[in-house]
Amino acid sequence: MPSLRILAATVLTGTALLTACGGGDGDTAGDAGGGTEIAVTGNDTSCDPATSELAAGKTTFVFTNKAAMVNELYVYENKKVIKEVENVITGASKKLTVTLEAGKSYTLTCKPGQSGAGFSAAITVS
Repeated sequence: MPSLRILAATVLTGTALLTACGGGDGDTAGDAGGGTEIAVTGNDTSCDPATSELAAGKTTFVFTNKAAMVNELYVYENKKVIKEVENVITGASKKLTVTLEAGKSYTLTCKPGQSGAGFSAAITVS
């Protein structure tokens, strides 16, 4: 039956496309994390990591939103976004995992309300 083969091919193609579109931006509840975990609190006026001195390697930022609005966390390397987590509602937490390299400059930026420049904290990696 040719129509059964066409249907099967369509289903397999659709499944492959959906799998390929899976996020890698840390914006999922399923971010497995790994490496060193660092708490980051974002509120209405600041972005506060538990520490700003980190070792190189895999790091998971556990971002908790204490702002009155939805918040986001961005990891910048020299003004370029390398990873982000979006749509974190007030009182919720999400994980964001990145690999940090020694000697590079990183900045964490929280954006309450998901707009504007936000509030930043410099990170030193050794």
